[in-house]
Amino acid sequence: MRQATISGFGDAVAEVTDIMERFGYGHCALCLDDLWSVRDRTVFHDRGSHDADRALDWAQCAVLNDECVTRIVLVSAVSGDVREPREDDIAYFGRAVRVFGEHGVDIVDWILHDGDTYRSMAFTVDPDGAWGGLAAHGGTPTGAT
Repeated sequence: MRQATISGFGDAVAEVTDIMERFGYGHCALCLDDLWSVRDRTVFHDRGSHDADRALDWAQCAVLNDECVTRIVLVSAVSGDVREPREDDIAYFGRAVRVFGEHGVDIVDWILHDGDTYRSMAFTVDPDGAWGGLAAHGGTPTGAT
């Protein structure tokens, strides 16, 4: 999709859908500024050596080199089933939120897509607070589980 800004959950879903359609697998940390403009979008799509850690490592470099990066949306197009949340994924998301939060950067969400289902870790762990309380205001996005 390659949006200039990520204005909400739907734009992030479009990004992970695009990765799935183009590569069949991949991870990307969308590095955003205060206006949700995309400052960096690098996709890691080698199944043999790329995982979500690689994308977050890259995001850490982006944060250190661009003081305008204030938030990150991690997106992953994967081959495993994402219908049910995995404890390892929840813990990984929590660690990323803490580590980047210590540097003043907000991890907004980690959206996983398996080709059929989308899993928002933000909605999984905090349905009322995800994406600025979108769900609490009657705006639960389509496909968010």
